[in-house]
Amino acid sequence: MIVILKSSLRSLRPLNQAFKKAKGEYSHFLSSFNSLRVTLTGMVFAEILQGMRSPREARLVRSKLESLPFAEVDTRTGQHAGEMSATLRKKGFAIPLSDIIIACVAIIEGYEILQ
Repeated sequence: MIVILKSSLRSLRPLNQAFKKAKGEYSHFLSSFNSLRVTLTGMVFAEILQGMRSPREARLVRSKLESLPFAEVDTRTGQHAGEMSATLRKKGFAIPLSDIIIACVAIIEGYEILQ
């Protein structure tokens, strides 16, 4: 299974300790994380980094995340996301475009989203 790592994982604090020690509440997450084929989008990468509390934490997390493959957002994905967003807005749903883009990458590539 290939999953897209979703930015809500930035709430797992402190990630730098989890990556270094893999103890306590993080050990289950890390063992699951290591057994999956995980990919990122540039948007998720940015969202995760914006949630870091310090430059040191950001460097540690960035070094781990940069080793993952990235799913590109191309014109096909952009078109699909724009159409989906327009349809949802007409039905009264205001979903952030960033979330719709991530969902469209998952739909087009056949990935799941890990949140």
